[in-house]
Amino acid sequence: MAKLTMRLQLLMKLFNTVVGMAGFFMVAYGVWLIKVWQSDIEPYSYHHQTSIPWFIHAFIGLGISSCAISCLGHFAAHTADSNLLSYYVSLMSLLLLLEIATMTDMFLSFAWLKDITNDPTGGFDKFKDFVEASLDICRWEGVFIVLAQVVSILLAIVMRIQDTDLGNYYVLEHDSAPYTSYISPGHGLYLA
Repeated sequence: MAKLTMRLQLLMKLFNTVVGMAGFFMVAYGVWLIKVWQSDIEPYSYHHQTSIPWFIHAFIGLGISSCAISCLGHFAAHTADSNLLSYYVSLMSLLLLLEIATMTDMFLSFAWLKDITNDPTGGFDKFKDFVEASLDICRWEGVFIVLAQVVSILLAIVMRIQDTDLGNYYVLEHDSAPYTSYISPGHGLYLA
């Protein structure tokens, strides 16, 4: 049973590493997009404070969240604590839903193109052509990241179930042992 737990922990750490690295690269790519946006668009805009499109902010936010949740997943996998595993599954599921909603909006609805101001430099058109040319690669990368997150969630659920089973076994096995309480009725906590 201990070997199975160690293997599950190792697999969960591996998939969390993949998710964390993907989150780091999402943040780095989002920062690069902001830099390109500011260098190409701002000199030609009438207002000096052009707003950065929402999808760049969403991309960076999802990347930061992915890094933080994968860090929590490493702690949960290392300790195999049922509470941490439950928090991890909840947060990773929420992140997964947000990523799917964002990807659906980006890939199926091109209404986000309206958020981008006119680009007199033609730089955005080059960027758009690059994205359209490599759209299949982007979709496969997105599917790979989502698959790694789903496997990580499933591993956490299996570890949580295994921890619950071990806890029930421990209670049943040691039920006949005398129970010593450190709480004295009416007197609070005492040291024995």
